[in-house]
Amino acid sequence: MVMRISTNRSGTVICFFAILLILIPRIQAEDLSAREVLDSIKRAKRYLRSQQHPNGSWSMGERYPVGITSLVMISLLNAGMTKDDPPIARGLRYLRAVKSPAPEINYSRALMIMALTTARDGERDKSRIFRLARELENAQIKKGSGGRSIGSWGYQSEGGIIRTGGDRSNA
Repeated sequence: MVMRISTNRSGTVICFFAILLILIPRIQAEDLSAREVLDSIKRAKRYLRSQQHPNGSWSMGERYPVGITSLVMISLLNAGMTKDDPPIARGLRYLRAVKSPAPEINYSRALMIMALTTARDGERDKSRIFRLARELENAQIKKGSGGRSIGSWGYQSEGGIIRTGGDRSNA
């Protein structure tokens, strides 16, 4: 599964490796040897670490830095890194410095929640996680009209007002 978000090759490669690290446990064991899987994870981790920006983020230019940083961090954490590893610590500092993901990007909110909870840094991020979850709750579509799916989320919302119809990929 390759997700193409932009024409920026570096960003596409980052997303590919991040998604690959998330999906690796689903690959059938008989298709790959343990050594091949571990070597692949090692190469992907090395590549992702090399793409981190000095401010602790990962991005594809100026688009979606919170979402992409969160996705990469989730991947690295699921691949065995911890909150104490330097790239993760830098990424956490970056996410904690963000007052809020772009308010119109629900994916960024959800991914930031996932990254902060996956890092397991105790109580430190609890209030931020609850605030972001509240923002997602407020962005949920509550009335159906014009192709909107009640109970789902659109890609964009602002101040609790949904600017796009619901999409099942956001649920």
